[in-house]
Amino acid sequence: MKNKKIALINIVILLVIFLPITIIGLVKHIQDSAVIENPNHDFFYDNSLWFYDAKDNLINTYKCKSSICELAKPIIDDDTYHINYYKDGVDDVIKYNGSSHTFINDNNVISLYDIRNGKSFINLKSIKTYNTTLDNNLYIVQNGINNLWGVIKIDNTGTNDFKNIIPLDYEFIGLKNKLTEDGKLDTETFIVSKNSMWYLINQTNTTMCQAIDMPLVDYSPNYIIGYRDEYMIFNYNGERLYEQYHIDSYTYADKYIGLIQDQTLYVYNNIELLKTYELSGDNNDISFTYSDNKLNISIGNLLLDSLNVS
Repeated sequence: MKNKKIALINIVILLVIFLPITIIGLVKHIQDSAVIENPNHDFFYDNSLWFYDAKDNLINTYKCKSSICELAKPIIDDDTYHINYYKDGVDDVIKYNGSSHTFINDNNVISLYDIRNGKSFINLKSIKTYNTTLDNNLYIVQNGINNLWGVIKIDNTGTNDFKNIIPLDYEFIGLKNKLTEDGKLDTETFIVSKNSMWYLINQTNTTMCQAIDMPLVDYSPNYIIGYRDEYMIFNYNGERLYEQYHIDSYTYADKYIGLIQDQTLYVYNNIELLKTYELSGDNNDISFTYSDNKLNISIGNLLLDSLNVS
């Protein structure tokens, strides 16, 4: 009988010791496994960014470190150099649209965020997309340490996350106003500046022309256009062409280029002057189109002339 009493006392003591621990552990497990709540599926809620898929299922959240916490907004600095850049973009923030990655601005530091796995990569100062989508899933980015620019490619399969296509070595990187057939901004050729010299490079960071000591604003397969108080035309060897003109504006198609000085349009095939036109009024909307050995010259929607060329 005495032994039974001792055993009963031991059981009571053990219950007193372990029952509270068991209850606490169960409560914690329930709390940890509870469904995260965001009643209205707001993007910013409870000091976090909430990412949902197309079916409104939660993919992941990002815990903000500051009150400035949002999707990164791209910048455009091309106006400073008169670049002929794409001006019709409407995406004033870098959207994720169900993609596996996005860019987050947290306390004015931009990071690449892996939405699926909840990981952040690289710290940046700025991103440039021209408020549209760049071809090949590329992004022009600026290092936050030395303010130099480069280009990265995001891997939306989640295997390598991103890789540097062009190293962050440049004082400026930009793209001309040229779209691909599927409406993305063409990334075949970049306008870059390094050590105050300007040139063109491709996606392998290969130089495509001789360096020129002024901002490059545009190019065609035959011509490179620079700007310093006036437009200047160069070939890919860096040799200046048409020095006799003070060029107010220009246009080109195929191997043909039009130069406007004052109220006169000069139409050239390389160094051969094909024709001149006396203009009137606002002539900034002059354009060339070329097909079937015909060079069509238009002012706005009005056809000025059609030249038979070969």
